[in-house]
Amino acid sequence: MDCPLPEFDRRLARATRCGFTLLELLVVLGIITLASALILSGVTRARAIARSAGCMANLRQIHQAFTQYASDNDKRYPDPLSVGKSWEALLQTYCGPSSATFACPADAEIFPEVGSSYDWRDTPNPLTTLAGRPMQAASRSWAVLAFDTLPGWHEKHFMNAICVDGSAREMREEDCLSDLRVPITQ
Repeated sequence: MDCPLPEFDRRLARATRCGFTLLELLVVLGIITLASALILSGVTRARAIARSAGCMANLRQIHQAFTQYASDNDKRYPDPLSVGKSWEALLQTYCGPSSATFACPADAEIFPEVGSSYDWRDTPNPLTTLAGRPMQAASRSWAVLAFDTLPGWHEKHFMNAICVDGSAREMREEDCLSDLRVPITQ
């Protein structure tokens, strides 16, 4: 014969069968949301670092192309104005058949329109330009040779650049652009 449960035991059994309380559910959701935000920001940062590393690799290839071009052309940098071709077209032979070398992985605006994410030290001032100049003309080995066309693709107010000596680095926007106004022989 079954004994009926006392009233207190029935309430206790019903209370233990219930799910989470609202407070417990909100705490768990808050923890999941916080963990998701941390993971997402980490993934976003990792992607930005990977794109910047790809850009630096492109700039190193561009430096190599400049060096190879100069060694084939009387040790002089290209002079796009005198030959009527873009610097990218002059270096393309040394970069391989693909134009991927001139596409920064973080650039979705300039490359599709112009065909290059980068610019180089081809200034209108004869004291600051490297266009058509001998490689030895640049006495400042740290002078900027090529750089991102626009700042902020990798980090706000910063640009990736390659120097005459082949060192690639991230530079503050104003430092990179002001270097283009400094004579190459200082």
